[in-house]
Amino acid sequence: MSLPWIMVILVLSVLVVAQGLTLIGLITRIEPLLARAEAHLMAPDLTPAQGTSLPEVDLYAADGTVTRPSAWAGHPRLLLFATAFCPSCDQLLDGLRTTSLAPDLPVTLIAGEDSATILRDGTLPTWLDIRHDIDSELADRMGVDRTPLAVLLDEDNRVRSTFVPHAVEDLFRAAEPVAAH
Repeated sequence: MSLPWIMVILVLSVLVVAQGLTLIGLITRIEPLLARAEAHLMAPDLTPAQGTSLPEVDLYAADGTVTRPSAWAGHPRLLLFATAFCPSCDQLLDGLRTTSLAPDLPVTLIAGEDSATILRDGTLPTWLDIRHDIDSELADRMGVDRTPLAVLLDEDNRVRSTFVPHAVEDLFRAAEPVAAH
């Protein structure tokens, strides 16, 4: 093979590698935008639906004290259903661990007993009230089928909205209109 052909092959190889690296860089940059667009366009119906009443179940704090949701009546609240075992929850919880902000309304993290034990390690902000129930009764009765899932409650313990939070900012953004009332 002559030197000119070797040079042509070498130049073409360099161009192919450069194009591949450029494409990888582009995909890496637009991946978050594509994920949000997909979530927005292909969003399934989330449960619980707007207007659903919060069922009465026993929710336990770390010290064993029991709270029933009726104690929250009269004040809006954000419920965050999460587990210690899902990657999306980990990403959201890591964001909560590093934020210096606090929402303008109470936020209660609802988890199963095993997850709550792990999440009560002292690394989450003190404004986040971590509660667990037995056998995920609240999540089951409300039809929660994914985590993380945020449920914004009105003063009458009815669902105002349900959404999948991807970042801490999503939680704060959802709390703003309620706190303004």
